[in-house]
Amino acid sequence: MEARSTTKGAICGFDMTFRIHTVSSITRTKPRIEKLEQIYSAVQSGQLPPALAGLRDSVQVIKSAGDKIDYEADLAKALADAGLVNECLPEVLSTKQDFFKKAAPFITKEIVVATNNSSLLPSQMTPDVSYPENFLAMHFANMIWQENLCEIMPSMLTAPGTTEKAKDYALKMGMCPIVMNKEHAGYLLNSLLIPFLNVA
Repeated sequence: MEARSTTKGAICGFDMTFRIHTVSSITRTKPRIEKLEQIYSAVQSGQLPPALAGLRDSVQVIKSAGDKIDYEADLAKALADAGLVNECLPEVLSTKQDFFKKAAPFITKEIVVATNNSSLLPSQMTPDVSYPENFLAMHFANMIWQENLCEIMPSMLTAPGTTEKAKDYALKMGMCPIVMNKEHAGYLLNSLLIPFLNVA
């Protein structure tokens, strides 16, 4: 997904809003999102391995997914009526902290706020979020249509109910949620992958 976007809801059963920094960025993002339809259409037509058969939704479902996506440059409008805000900015702590500070006035107590990164800890960002009890990390594996894992990492301040909501969101998106019992940089997947890459 576009690294500079903020999602509202999820594409499976929810509406989704991409918050893009500039209007010009929106024109660059749309083709990348539309390309996903080609990927899922390939699954539909049997061009991908049989192991992915569970993704063979109807063509109409695949096409209608794009209709659930909106693009918004205004932060307040992007976050209005959101159930889940998933921050997907570059892996730079200061950039993420700046986003949460700017988003704080538009975040209500009912919203689950997540950060999607592979190395930073939720506790590094909790001072900048509106409601730390509603904040955690949700890390998605690459090629989620094939590797449908979602690693969920709460901080010590995250409420148990928030973790359960995140799991529910992941399941509704067709993901397999893995909940970390403690904060750990690299989560589970990268903690296993990096040593293998170093040896190779």
